[in-house]
Amino acid sequence: MLTVNYDPGRGVKYAGSGLVVVGIFTMFYMRAYFFGPRRSGHVPQPA
Repeated sequence: MLTVNYDPGRGVKYAGSGLVVVGIFTMFYMRAYFFGPRRSGHVPQPA
């Protein structure tokens, strides 16, 4: 027997799943940003 169900909260579930995916990509991007090689023009002055 087949039934058809209507789920009014489907959009909320999809939005939550999308936020999780965006969060994972952001986490990997920020990790690469924070732990990547430093390129700054600051030169330490000798004492």
